[in-house]
Amino acid sequence: MPVINIEYDDKKVSDKDIELLCQGVQQIVSSITKIEDVPVYGHSAKIKVKNSPIE
Repeated sequence: MPVINIEYDDKKVSDKDIELLCQGVQQIVSSITKIEDVPVYGHSAKIKVKNSPIE
């Protein structure tokens, strides 16, 4: 079963936007793979030290 992890910068992307993205990705992967229960996780590090921008 696929598991999808999305890393994002919470200073640039809102929680609402990442939730919508996760829901959309889940629906797309489910429809293509025909697997209903595809978990999608959105992660944002709370502690950031000398981090580069996510591209």
